[in-house]
Amino acid sequence: MLRLNTLELEAAEDPQRLHQRVGRYAEQRAAGDAPTWLIQEPSAPRQLESASRAAVQGPPGFALQLHRVTPGGVLSPPPEPARIAVFIVVRGELRDSSGETLTPRSLRLADRGEPVRLVNAPSGPEAEVLQLSFVPRTGRPLPPGNRIARQRDLRPLRSRPPFSWIPDEIGDFLSPRDLYLALGPAASGPLAFAVAGPDELVTVFVQTPRGTGPALHVHTKSTEMFCVLEGRFRITWGDHGEQEAELGRLDTIVIPRGYNRAFTALDEGENWILPIVVGTNDEAEDILWLDHVFEPVRAQYPLLSAVASRTKLQVGQRARR
Repeated sequence: MLRLNTLELEAAEDPQRLHQRVGRYAEQRAAGDAPTWLIQEPSAPRQLESASRAAVQGPPGFALQLHRVTPGGVLSPPPEPARIAVFIVVRGELRDSSGETLTPRSLRLADRGEPVRLVNAPSGPEAEVLQLSFVPRTGRPLPPGNRIARQRDLRPLRSRPPFSWIPDEIGDFLSPRDLYLALGPAASGPLAFAVAGPDELVTVFVQTPRGTGPALHVHTKSTEMFCVLEGRFRITWGDHGEQEAELGRLDTIVIPRGYNRAFTALDEGENWILPIVVGTNDEAEDILWLDHVFEPVRAQYPLLSAVASRTKLQVGQRARR
């Protein structure tokens, strides 16, 4: 017999407000070497510059900036004693102070107050680097170990047991095709991340073919943010996916907890998106499918019942008023 965790959710806030939180990179491009805010925390200490007024508002203690590093240029932002920093290369190649080369879709974690120096080659193209800054919600120190993840060195989640044993029809419902676990709180077990980071922060790389993406699902404990690295994606939200926005390269959107959400790749070729989750240490316990999304798929693919009964899958509905 299928046994699932169940949960009733309160109605989410007005979805029209969420639609205002799509940030357009084309409207934000700043002159010279000034960084561009893509996601801005709501607290007063970080004020938006006039060139970045289209930035998206994210959760407290979280911000995302875009840096452009000219040929021969150096990216060395001031270290912040209270913040973890994560640097993600979007385009170009940079070398850090330890001599490591960071290629596109590479991630570099920096501890609180740790200085970082990334250098672009004199003959290289202009590089683009995302800087994620995060105030940890616990005092747990970062564990020792690897601080760099390169997507090219990682195996997609669905190629690893036990996920590789799930048929594609069910896998496409549960996750995008190629999901690379770059940074998260756990460095061992079936959901091992390449880099063990602070509590309540997860960053992954996703590549999925045109017309594919995960089914509508809810994050019950966390805020999820998306930044498109290459290609175009349709982001949908609402209980039936009735709201949508199309995102191009370096467009961003923030999906608060309690919303149904999904994304679908739109371009031929490679479509890369960067999901960032803030607020949970266990995504398996965080994700819930509304029953009207889950039940038709389970009826078509009964094996989903067996998968659900052996995992932490949750199915629920909106609270009745």
